[in-house]
Amino acid sequence: MRDYLNCHETDAKAYSELKQSLAERFHNDRETYIAKKSDFINDLLSKAKVWGELADRTM
Repeated sequence: MRDYLNCHETDAKAYSELKQSLAERFHNDRETYIAKKSDFINDLLSKAKVWGELADRTM
């Protein structure tokens, strides 16, 4: 996912903003913080997997 985010600035920015917002709202509730970002992370992981597979095919 790191490599994907390094190459996809819009998704990286959205992830950063989400983490910041959730950290401010749930600074005393780590479980909720993690739960609230899990759908976004799963979406990013799916995108990263497809992107990685495409990158492997072009090498």
